[in-house]
Amino acid sequence: MKKLNNALSIFGMMLVVLLSVNYVVLAASSSDSEQNQSGSSAEAVQEETAEALAAIKDYTLEQRDEMVEEANQLLAYLDQRIADLSEKIDEKSASANDAIKTQWRDTLQTLREQRIEISQWLGGLQYGSQEAWEEVKTGFTQAYQDLSDALQTEEAKMAEEPSA
Repeated sequence: MKKLNNALSIFGMMLVVLLSVNYVVLAASSSDSEQNQSGSSAEAVQEETAEALAAIKDYTLEQRDEMVEEANQLLAYLDQRIADLSEKIDEKSASANDAIKTQWRDTLQTLREQRIEISQWLGGLQYGSQEAWEEVKTGFTQAYQDLSDALQTEEAKMAEEPSA
């Protein structure tokens, strides 16, 4: 049991570091002079995120509470990324034409809908049956990865858009 707790603590620390590095890399990529340098770093972060999500799949039903805690940390990070993207859109909206503004609103709506889907998978993690455990873990990690990828695409587009 002590080994399990140590492993979970290490995993938790790894996720915090991973999320911090991912956020810093994405923030740095908004600068044109640093965009080329951050490409390989962003790829490394993507790989580490994939590894963290793969590790989540190894949780057992008996580790449900730890899994839910880790999932909530991942979701808090996604929520922050969505909020940051929304803020950038608000800043750039003053100088954008109506078609671009509509596109940005639609994009944010789609991202928020994907976030709701992840919340539903999280509910399955919290309250799902033993029979559904593997399916719910897979659904959660896939939905997380899909939203993370979509956010990364939109963050890159927003970094390329001229500032207001």
